[in-house]
Amino acid sequence: GKRPGLLLVTLVTMLVSCLLAGALSAVAPQEASAATVSDNFTRANGGLGSNWTTVTGTAAPAIVSNTARAGTASKLNSAYWSASTFGNDQFAQASLPASSGTSYGPGIAVRLSNSQGYILWYGNSSNTVSLWRMDSATSWTQLKQSAARTVTPSSDVWKIQAVGSTISGYQNGKLVVQVTDTKITSGSPGVWLYYASDQIGNWSGGDVSAPSTYSVGGTVSGLSGTAVL
Repeated sequence: GKRPGLLLVTLVTMLVSCLLAGALSAVAPQEASAATVSDNFTRANGGLGSNWTTVTGTAAPAIVSNTARAGTASKLNSAYWSASTFGNDQFAQASLPASSGTSYGPGIAVRLSNSQGYILWYGNSSNTVSLWRMDSATSWTQLKQSAARTVTPSSDVWKIQAVGSTISGYQNGKLVVQVTDTKITSGSPGVWLYYASDQIGNWSGGDVSAPSTYSVGGTVSGLSGTAVL
């Protein structure tokens, strides 16, 4: 029989030859085109401006002391970013500096249009957020509420994301509430306010890029046994 050292060299040589027998390829697909926009509201008090469109049947949000607020308190105020076109998978992100357990709101929205959209709303019970579907200017459906959260209004960053039928809410990058809903499929990122104390700062929105995935392929021949890739 063959000596152990010679046998090992033979096996290694055989494995290398087999792997070289077929070309392996790795292909990264292109990411989806992304439209990312932002508004920190740091300008003179007044309307949000020409980049925004007020949702039909609701009041127009306003800028007060460098934050977005309800232009008409105790009434639904909502608007979406209309200066760009977005894909159906999108996000909105912002700080909610006046959020508290006693004065509910405000909210950020995706797939918002003329009377409908999905909203991540702060409150409804102390230190929680909830996902809502706006069915019309006067009809809203609560889809799911988070568990109680530790909230730091001065530094928390909240995000709502819609990908396919999955609607998700995040606090500082951590998933805190999620639901599946198929009713609304398109629209734009936006804002949603109600009470006089509601405030939104450092807002941004855009498309959700496709995840980076890879495929590996090739052929192996001449191997009698098991190959592990």
